[in-house]
Amino acid sequence: MKGLLIDVDFNTRERAGGIDPNDPGLECRAWQNLDTGKEIRIIKDDRDVTQYEGIDGITVLNSDAEINNAIDNNVPTRYSVDEDAIFKKSIDQKGLDLDNFPNDTQQMLEQLYENHGVKGISKSTPEHVG
Repeated sequence: MKGLLIDVDFNTRERAGGIDPNDPGLECRAWQNLDTGKEIRIIKDDRDVTQYEGIDGITVLNSDAEINNAIDNNVPTRYSVDEDAIFKKSIDQKGLDLDNFPNDTQQMLEQLYENHGVKGISKSTPEHVG
């Protein structure tokens, strides 16, 4: 399998190399990082990937291993509150003060989930290919 790691301006939706986000041959499986402006797309057809080589903001990924490495390095695990009432109750039961956690929501939720076992938080890890 082959893919592309693409620089994206998510405000304008413009992609490096003028890549069309609606191209049916370039599948995006939610592998995006809005903070860094990166996106990974799988090449679903038999197009010649050399057309993307040497273009600023595009990296050709030539194997499952390269795609998975790009996922690991560019697409973070995301945390979100699924159940607000359960989340609040869990925080109260554990006696946690949210002022003692980072202001960054993702960092805070990660610490609450991973280090304190707070309920009502979901963890979404990007899927690998292969």
